[in-house]
Amino acid sequence: RILVPVGRRPGPAFEFNVSKGERMSAWVKQRAAQVRKVGEDKAPWYCYWKEPDGATRSKSCGTGAGGQKKADRLAEKLNAELLLGTYQSKDKRTWAEFRAAYDAKVLAHQDPNSRKTAKRSLDTFERVAGIAGKRMKSISSETIAEFVAKRKNEGGRISKKVSPATVNRELTYIRAALRAAYDWEYIDRIPKVRFEKKPKRLPTFVTPEHFGKIYKACHKARF
Repeated sequence: RILVPVGRRPGPAFEFNVSKGERMSAWVKQRAAQVRKVGEDKAPWYCYWKEPDGATRSKSCGTGAGGQKKADRLAEKLNAELLLGTYQSKDKRTWAEFRAAYDAKVLAHQDPNSRKTAKRSLDTFERVAGIAGKRMKSISSETIAEFVAKRKNEGGRISKKVSPATVNRELTYIRAALRAAYDWEYIDRIPKVRFEKKPKRLPTFVTPEHFGKIYKACHKARF
């Protein structure tokens, strides 16, 4: 085995397994297109790594010196795991595995009402989106959009269809869960969540007849 230490900007650090001919690496860089668009200070830093099967993955770590430092730490961690043979691909982790972790680490510490609402929202997302048993990496912005489209056409408790307010409440809990999934590295990016527009309520006017009655009753009012 030949190990090249982790570097910063000059180039990738990698481990080369001579016996198997496999190159396993993790490195840090910014994307040229983003640097050209927003400048080096505002462009995010990414940690890239090549898994044992040859697939290349990446994770955005933020902008500026803080983002670069976070990316460097992740690259060092991944290189150490690849070197020691303890690295496990996160691509195979499922929604069920994430739900178990999220329920234990987050929902279990919420008040009963919030926990009940969050659990019901995530259960609904799992049912409508059909993600039970699927890998976390399969959840995308398209998954969210399809969930919203199907959910809106389901029957509600009062009306024939689920209200935009109900859908938005569920999306709030879904977005919070997906943010946790990103922080815990279950997913490489947070899918976009587009909330439904609530219909505007028509203003209510007092009719001339009712206004006349109110006016006549004013002298009876006591202050």
